[in-house]
Amino acid sequence: MREIEHLPADFRKQPVWRQAFHLTIDVYRLMGTFPALERWDGLATMMRKCVSALGAHVAEGCTLTGRPESGVFFQMALGCASELLHHLLVARELGYVNTEQFDNLESQVAVVRRMLVVALQDIGADTVPITEPVF
Repeated sequence: MREIEHLPADFRKQPVWRQAFHLTIDVYRLMGTFPALERWDGLATMMRKCVSALGAHVAEGCTLTGRPESGVFFQMALGCASELLHHLLVARELGYVNTEQFDNLESQVAVVRRMLVVALQDIGADTVPITEPVF
């Protein structure tokens, strides 16, 4: 009997990856407005690294759709989203990002986070973060 090759899922077709991809592009475009020193070292570098890792982890998790291992990558993507939000808050305080830019990117981060949480719930992950503050 001939063995059938199974191709991994195409992450580009997944809404959560598309949302993470658009966020990545928007963050990279924003980096062009940062002061020269920050564009090549410091805050901008950290923002590029975490937003790129966020999208890459989502892509890998989507490739493993339906398998518990995808949860590990979605959890890492959630961590990158939190890291990116931290860097955006710093950039806003330093005046590198205006309120409109910050609100737009914060909203995009929130959408990606919610989509990742839903994906984690769908696969029955052991640990699913709460997306809304609990008081």
